[in-house]
Amino acid sequence: ATQVPEADAGASAAVSVLVLPGTPPEVVESWLLYHLRIGFDKLIVFLDDPEDEARPVVERVRRLLLLTKQEIILHCMGHAWWSEAVARSRFCRSPDAPWAEHVVKDHALFADMGARKQIVFDLAIQDALKMGVEWFMHLEIWELLYLPPEHLRENVGAFFNLVHAEVDVVKFFTQEGIPDKSESKDWFRDVTLFKPARPFLRRRAGFVQEAASP
Repeated sequence: ATQVPEADAGASAAVSVLVLPGTPPEVVESWLLYHLRIGFDKLIVFLDDPEDEARPVVERVRRLLLLTKQEIILHCMGHAWWSEAVARSRFCRSPDAPWAEHVVKDHALFADMGARKQIVFDLAIQDALKMGVEWFMHLEIWELLYLPPEHLRENVGAFFNLVHAEVDVVKFFTQEGIPDKSESKDWFRDVTLFKPARPFLRRRAGFVQEAASP
């Protein structure tokens, strides 16, 4: 039988998320509780609207962690926050660089959400590096990290601890959720039907390749 490594023996891991206006608070709560449950050490949460109705939810869950090793870092993206963020952002510090120019312009001229996301992700990576985190990932608020090995499903640190030292990037396949109704306050609880990624099926079962054969 496979033994599950102790949670505190695993690699340290952080995950970040940008909560967009209009996201149901129930979704935010489920996202937080799930990723804490599977063992992320740090959750870096960005609220695009400082007055978002999900803010009390984040603060309440954060208080529950005061006597634990886990932590939620909350960024409320108001005017003061953006003044500091621009000073820290590698995009904003190099506005004429080919890799940064379009991000800076789209954010300044159009308040483009894609550009805002890239700036936020860069800041989250910097935060994770300062905290000494070994593994970092960013997820959208509608995404969860699902670890297929059953004995590691709630131990993300043990999962990453098994990754070879020379590996710098891990790619996860996407499992698309299929809602059965148009409205939902918490799609993480309501959605139970999923469309697995084809590469995942090929590796795990092989029947996709067989079905495509004449």
